[in-house]
Amino acid sequence: MDHRTIALGMAIAWLFTWSSGQRESHGTEKHDSETIRFLRASGSEFVQESEIHFRQTLQNFVVTSITQRGEQTLTVHSQFDSNDRLVRASVTLRRGERAQSATVSVTDHTARVLRNGQETNELKCPGGVIVTSAPDWTDSVMAVRRYDPKGNTTQTFPGLWIHPTHGPLELTIKLTRLGQDSVMLDNSSRILDRLLLVLRGGSQYIVWRNQQGQLVRLLSAMKDHGGIVLAGWERATRDLKPCLSPD
Repeated sequence: MDHRTIALGMAIAWLFTWSSGQRESHGTEKHDSETIRFLRASGSEFVQESEIHFRQTLQNFVVTSITQRGEQTLTVHSQFDSNDRLVRASVTLRRGERAQSATVSVTDHTARVLRNGQETNELKCPGGVIVTSAPDWTDSVMAVRRYDPKGNTTQTFPGLWIHPTHGPLELTIKLTRLGQDSVMLDNSSRILDRLLLVLRGGSQYIVWRNQQGQLVRLLSAMKDHGGIVLAGWERATRDLKPCLSPD
């Protein structure tokens, strides 16, 4: 066997090993996923309100929210790169067999929103923008998730509101820490941060955040009933009341 044959054999063996390694690497790419459910108060009971899926990989972070009310289902999907910059987003509204949608593409910090039969709208799209719609709670959940309890008392987050039948809006979502409340969950005391949340149009809510950064309860700042609750926290948060006064 001459040197050329040996060299060729070694090259083929190396290429096979490299290709197998690449396939194994792509096939076993690490990712984290999480699904949370929120319930809506309806009289003395709670009914399904929305389900939010998070998926984190090395390359991107994907958020998908599905809210269903009667025959209407609204799905908000947004994908971010590894630097938390929005790559694309979509909103789909289904009523029975009819579906309407709006899509977002992003270039150089500019979001281009395309709706059925409408002209393209261009809006600013800063890093970390939160994509939301209505009825949808992605803005609330993501703002609470990103709130840094060691940071400023009031923190703001950029938002992009899109809808198939309404014009898009640039938003500023604001959270202000008011204090803490204690509740009992699984026979142990849990400390919750209480915050004032300001959303689109200046609507105000009181939200409670657990130590894992999850929104566990949301109530209108003007009413002590209704709102939404993280599944599993219904009993623990039933006595919480909205309070705008800081501790």
